[in-house]
Amino acid sequence: MLDVRELRKDPEAVAEALARRGFRFDAEAFRALDGRRRAADIESQELLAERKAASKEIGKLVGGGMSVDDAKAKVNERLALIGERLDSATEAAREAQGELEAWLAGVPNLP
Repeated sequence: MLDVRELRKDPEAVAEALARRGFRFDAEAFRALDGRRRAADIESQELLAERKAASKEIGKLVGGGMSVDDAKAKVNERLALIGERLDSATEAAREAQGELEAWLAGVPNLP
C-alpha cells in the first residue's frame, strides 16, 4: 500500500508516476476521502477535549462547595450529549479510514 503521507504531500506526482504504469490515479478522490477522514478525526479529538473539560468542571464545582452528587448531576447531561456525539464521530472516522484503506488497496505501488 502507498504511504498516505507521500500521497498528501504531492498527489499529482504520484498520479504521474502511476500513469507511466498505465494506472489512472484520481487525486481528487483521494483528497476527498482523506479530507473526510481527517475532518472526522479532528471532530473526535475536539469532542474528547470537550469531554475532558466537562469532567474537570465537576472537580471545580466540588472545590467551590457543591456536593459531588449535585456537581455530577449538573454536568452529566452535557457529558452524555458529548459522549453520543463522540461515539458518532469516532464511528464516522473509522468508516472513513476503512473506505480510504479499501480505495488505496486498489492502487498499485509506485514504479
